[in-house]
Amino acid sequence: MWDCFKNIDGKKTGIFAAGVLFGTAGIKLLSSKDAKKVYTNCTAAVLRAKDCIMKTATTI
Repeated sequence: MWDCFKNIDGKKTGIFAAGVLFGTAGIKLLSSKDAKKVYTNCTAAVLRAKDCIMKTATTI
């Protein structure tokens, strides 16, 4: 029964586990309330900049 575990590479398994851990933490971080506020503020700033650029382009 233990023969099947001899073929498992510990380094690759550790890298996979670390990837899963960081992925889970990343999802939690990106879906937090603070992150959503940042997304909203960045989107609003981009839209304001677009309006400013369009006014300038129209003036030119």
